[in-house]
Amino acid sequence: MQVYLKLYKIFVLLLLLGTSLLICNCDSHNISASSINAVPPDDEAEITYQKTTVFLLPTNYDNLDALLKEGDIAPDFTLFTVDGEPFNLYHELDKGIPILLITGSYSCPFTRRKIPVINELTSSYNQKLTVALVYIVEAHPQDVENLYLTQDSIWIPKENLKKGIAIDMPKTYKERKEVCSVMQDTFSLNPIVLVDNPDNEFWMKYGQAPVMAHLIKPDKTISLRQIKFNSKLLKKRIDLLLGDS
Repeated sequence: MQVYLKLYKIFVLLLLLGTSLLICNCDSHNISASSINAVPPDDEAEITYQKTTVFLLPTNYDNLDALLKEGDIAPDFTLFTVDGEPFNLYHELDKGIPILLITGSYSCPFTRRKIPVINELTSSYNQKLTVALVYIVEAHPQDVENLYLTQDSIWIPKENLKKGIAIDMPKTYKERKEVCSVMQDTFSLNPIVLVDNPDNEFWMKYGQAPVMAHLIKPDKTISLRQIKFNSKLLKKRIDLLLGDS
């Protein structure tokens, strides 16, 4: 009789454990589904800007060490393309493919110079690596002070003046999408192009620098963080990561 009683208790425990796992699994799927079915921000939503404590002077980039580091869990987010297609980080990582996130803006000369390399990375690692370019705050707006400078001043690079690139800081989500579309069409971008939310969610979570790169493993850990995009080092780390997977 005691044997049957023990077996019954074990059966009940296994049943409760299975039910708990099923509930957790369902909750996980619900979170993914809600992220995938998320609605883009309203076009007229105003963009909020905040002066960053990280400046373009190399010594001040050390301030970013207080943010994300290699080995940290990458924060989840849902951003959208200019056409309103959602991109949820964790949902994409669940596909088992690493993700490379690069930030940039049209007014940033460094971003523009690196686009051929970014396009090449996207093509050469096709189906092995998901590459996404996140459009963030303008690095060199012509109408307001530069968010990366210690002093309150407008900074328009000579390269922008020479090429006639004069961009105002977007005031609404729609305006940011419009500038992003211009860059996307001008350079025929190969990667997925995402637009940061009106509250600059990505920029605030991942680091306030003009052209950063984050290589993220499928287990959601950050394999490499670059405060300034460096394609040579990045390729080495991507090859190493893909070789281990």
